[in-house]
Amino acid sequence: MVLEADFKNNITFGHLNSEYYGTLNISDVISGNQEIDEHNIWDVAFSTTNTEHNTQNAPDFIDEQLLSTFIIVCTVVYNGAIGTVGCVLNVINILVFSRLGFKDTVNISLLSLAVADFGALLSLIWKAIIRNPYFSNWDEIPFDPLDIQYITAGTPGFCFARISSLITAFVTFERCLCIAMPLQVRRIITPKRTIIIMTSIFVLIFGSVAPMYFFIRFGPKYFPKRNKTLVGLIYSKNGRLVESFSVMFNIFIQIFAVLSVMICTIILVVELKQKSAWRSKTTGTRDSTSNVRDLKVVKMILFISIIFIICFFPSAVNLIAIFILPEYSATGRYNSLFFLIWAVFNAMEATNSSVNIFVYIRMSSKYAEVFRDIFGSEMKIGCLKKNAELKD
Repeated sequence: MVLEADFKNNITFGHLNSEYYGTLNISDVISGNQEIDEHNIWDVAFSTTNTEHNTQNAPDFIDEQLLSTFIIVCTVVYNGAIGTVGCVLNVINILVFSRLGFKDTVNISLLSLAVADFGALLSLIWKAIIRNPYFSNWDEIPFDPLDIQYITAGTPGFCFARISSLITAFVTFERCLCIAMPLQVRRIITPKRTIIIMTSIFVLIFGSVAPMYFFIRFGPKYFPKRNKTLVGLIYSKNGRLVESFSVMFNIFIQIFAVLSVMICTIILVVELKQKSAWRSKTTGTRDSTSNVRDLKVVKMILFISIIFIICFFPSAVNLIAIFILPEYSATGRYNSLFFLIWAVFNAMEATNSSVNIFVYIRMSSKYAEVFRDIFGSEMKIGCLKKNAELKD
């Protein structure tokens, strides 16, 4: 298994200033025969924020200046804006689902999803700030932006995105169980067990990267580009090995979650079609209230899953492409395309974390009712003020 990475022998992070680029073989790292020396696997392999990259063998059809501008627009402008709006919307989701209570397993799962999306978007906001060219190129800054954002924004954001993926997979799986065994599912998946599962997902993902924080610390480090010593990341012995395992585990989680959501979504779509066909044949019968409610929940979860697949499936395919196409990497022949595609996919993931509220309002009558109870008076006051201004 081969993962392209930028490992350095006195690299100066300017335009085409790397003295040495190579290929990281994960098996060699695990055996201790090879080690990456600088700027963290996570950002090199999965982040679009590092716009300073080797373009020596890049395809001619992507202009470097245009690429850098596009990445900044996606990472700083779009992700910063959608992250800010999305954080507000997810706070609303948290308030509404908290008001709905914890007796319904779906409410518990969607509340957890809102918390994970909020964390992912908050990390994006911080990353957008710290990767802003006016900030990152500030000469008086006492730390290296790439190092700081990696451990304070990139890694937490990556974790929250994986948590969102697993929660979405669980929600779709739960709906499939409701179809497969409708009478037993409420005894199998109880609110208490759902809380335990949600907590376990958070613990699992953050636990997978927690060892990194024991092997990585902030400290003074010399940076040739600025010709000065700044606060940066310092790796302890075996730090890169621990980092490699954390990255590989989270890649597996992401691919597993996307495939699970896709399979469960297909099952839900087939079941909805079968129920629609049955209903058209038996138009004289009426569904019970519980059946109508379950059908609405299935449709809502189905829309959430479809949005998730649209936003995350290309990213999962891209992760697989990194391993099967050696030249498609941060330092390979198609590195410009690599950074371009990751900029788009990160923006898509940010969008996924921000739009669920519109599905809830449209497809959940209970959510819409509580939403109106919380914000209805403010909306009415706003409308009255607007009408008064129009009359004046």
